[in-house]
Amino acid sequence: MRFSLSSWDVKKVVEELSFLPGTHISQIYYNEHSLRIRLSALTERLPEMLKSGGEGRYSRFDMIFKLPGALFILPQGVAPPSPPPTSFAMALRKHLSGSAVEGIEQVGGDRIMRLRLRRGEEEAELIVEMFSKGNIIMVKGGEIALLLRREEFASRKLQPSLPYTPPPSTLPLCVLEVEGVGEEVGEKVRRSGRRAIAAALVKELSLPPPIAREVLHRAGIGERTPAEEAWERWDRIVETLEELLEELKSGGCYVYWLEDEVLTSPVELRHLTREGERHPTYLKALLSIYSSLVGEEERKGDVTEGVAEEDQNRLERRLKMQREALERLEEEMKRCRELAECIYRHYGELQGIVEIYDSSGGDPKALIGLEERGVKEVDTKKKVALVEVDDQLLGRVELELPLDRGVNGAAQLYYERAKTARRKIEGLRKAMEETERLIRKGAVEEKRPEARWKPGRRFWFDPYRWFITSRGRIAVAGRDAKSNERVVKRYLKDGDIYLHADVQGASSVVLKMEGGEVDEKELEEAAQFAVINSKAWRAAHAFGRAFWVLPHQVSKTPPSGEFLPRGSFMIRGKKNFVDHLPLRCAAGPVEVEGERRFMCGPESALRAHAPWFIVLEPGETPRREVLSALERLSGLPRELIEQQLPPGDFKIVEVHGGEGVRAAFRRLLEGDSEES
Repeated sequence: MRFSLSSWDVKKVVEELSFLPGTHISQIYYNEHSLRIRLSALTERLPEMLKSGGEGRYSRFDMIFKLPGALFILPQGVAPPSPPPTSFAMALRKHLSGSAVEGIEQVGGDRIMRLRLRRGEEEAELIVEMFSKGNIIMVKGGEIALLLRREEFASRKLQPSLPYTPPPSTLPLCVLEVEGVGEEVGEKVRRSGRRAIAAALVKELSLPPPIAREVLHRAGIGERTPAEEAWERWDRIVETLEELLEELKSGGCYVYWLEDEVLTSPVELRHLTREGERHPTYLKALLSIYSSLVGEEERKGDVTEGVAEEDQNRLERRLKMQREALERLEEEMKRCRELAECIYRHYGELQGIVEIYDSSGGDPKALIGLEERGVKEVDTKKKVALVEVDDQLLGRVELELPLDRGVNGAAQLYYERAKTARRKIEGLRKAMEETERLIRKGAVEEKRPEARWKPGRRFWFDPYRWFITSRGRIAVAGRDAKSNERVVKRYLKDGDIYLHADVQGASSVVLKMEGGEVDEKELEEAAQFAVINSKAWRAAHAFGRAFWVLPHQVSKTPPSGEFLPRGSFMIRGKKNFVDHLPLRCAAGPVEVEGERRFMCGPESALRAHAPWFIVLEPGETPRREVLSALERLSGLPRELIEQQLPPGDFKIVEVHGGEGVRAAFRRLLEGDSEES
């Protein structure tokens, strides 16, 4: 079920997070499009709902961004434990752990949040863009120091070392006074021509689509009415906007559970057929949504093999709700048509009321006190009269009479509502057909476990075999003699580590230290990677041995009278050996700076970065069958997977992931291949 915040939602959430200044970042996690920032603060400064995250003087709570557009503020312990940190999370921790939050703001009234941070004398900004694919950007010294994904648009570039530039947009109405919506904006709407008025309001006023539809519903204008026609009632639209902005100031949050989407709004959305849940604050509303929706999905934690099992009872409850909604919509459509026809049967009575209004110079107060004509109420702001008539078919009914639109306009209003209900009925019937299909198929909804891979940013290590250590460093290995030569000459720098299996015919491995200190576990991981990418794998040995040296010990100059073939190097001085390295590897999908890749390396490295993985040894399960299962489950292309795996056939030793992952490999795990 989809859920994302609108620009109006972001404004209200930022207002409610006014307690953030003075809190400190204690930990950062990022995995699978989810950024979790764990914050600590004095318990007495926090809202009551966040005080359960700690005991005594300090409490901790989580700020979770689910890219692209969702945000949750949760007490510690509500969200499930985070997976091991990815390289992107490690980079954020390096720069931001321990930082104090100095402020939070909405950028340009858009779906962008900016945290202003300080650690000692260092200032930084963490910016989260909550639209399109979503992005996470860290700014230091006025320049982008780190970002989840590089992007380039016509108006801006998001790349390291460049200043951060937000997207250009019309300043949203939620940060303006109504006076900001003048004739100039009205003229832009008019020039939208035959474009639907709802789309014109979204474009020219940056209104969230549900808010634009609500404006038109309250103004009595069909959302598909051409903008050039609706412009004649621009004053009414502005009045309605003024009403909504007043409601915006009152606080609270409405939550609407639709068939495939959850909507939040700071104002009541009367155009929806479903009644919304009202919460006193956005933070409480978001906690409720998380508990009902996202939290349940995360607690399941299973990545499935191309099918996601849906509980039969849940599907039947969904179908029951859809049937109830269908009955309500059909009744609404029928009622709106009956009321439209009723208006024409009482045309003369209603026209008399409109003439009194017109003769008063358009003053709705002139209708107050006309009970003998059936006028029950008059909304002087909206210029709508509620008139009761005694109809021979429907009995006593109340009719809305928009005074500026006249009697024909009143009938048209009800016909437009009937058309809106009919469109919703058509969509709902399609959704019901899909639900019934799923129930017939045994409550199994067919869907890919992950979106199909699309080529994006290329990394410098893509042409080689590579893996990310459990501490977040990159190790690269040549694929052949030519790339062996290139890996060493281009990428082995002072401070790095060179590794090689202790056999003839193996890849040169470079562990990029980036100025950090060598770690024994990382050395062992890189050494095992060197053994995996050697002839020891083809020989199906149980264990292997590798060595490591420093860059100044690696030379391309052979002893006098000898020759070094391409891809080979002389090692001078002492070799540091790592023994008893198991000839097994782990393989699975990972994310690198927001880009999906396939990684093969030591099990401890995959455990730190992959949502699921399999453990392989040399064996007799055909390579193509393992590749097919990995391709089907990961959604990544076969060639991307194959270039990272060691040569030959495999034995699947272990499978780590949800039940769906285990099911995908169960036949191969049991040795029941297609060729056996």
